[in-house]
Amino acid sequence: EPPTTGGDNGGEDPAPGDSPEYERQTISSEDLTYDSSNVQLIIKSASGLKTACDIINGTLDNDINITKTDGSTQEITKSQSGTNTYNLKLDANIEISNGWVGIGTETSPYTGTFDGNYKTITYSGSVATPLFNYAGGSNCEIKNLVTSGSISSSGTTGGVVANFSGGTIKNCVNN
Repeated sequence: EPPTTGGDNGGEDPAPGDSPEYERQTISSEDLTYDSSNVQLIIKSASGLKTACDIINGTLDNDINITKTDGSTQEITKSQSGTNTYNLKLDANIEISNGWVGIGTETSPYTGTFDGNYKTITYSGSVATPLFNYAGGSNCEIKNLVTSGSISSSGTTGGVVANFSGGTIKNCVNN
């Protein structure tokens, strides 16, 4: 386990003696929290959604600290990301714009439970990928989500997921 840098230093350079390769970023609890009892990331903002996507897709730039719902801290290292072991819950209406890559990859589709919590994902600008790029599997469930706006793609796409390989999608509305 790599050493930590001792917490958030406000985005400044690492403190003397800290190794940049082990730099840890602290994610604001206003963006994303972790519910350990449900192995669930609770998404509260567009920035939190991006971080959750990076965790699921295995594209974290740095190790991160996330505040748990009990106030303690959950560490997630770059090497732990991409395992698709997290359930996701939306806790705010969020806008997705240009550059969104979608949750799940072709080699590692999202396989958990996503609860949209009856919140809305709005696509604005030139979005080519919906909330999920690749999702599916016998335990995959996407539920209680509203999407709005438009997606323009020359490939496979949909309002909620572009490539779905089984599981359940329920109580989702695409406006």
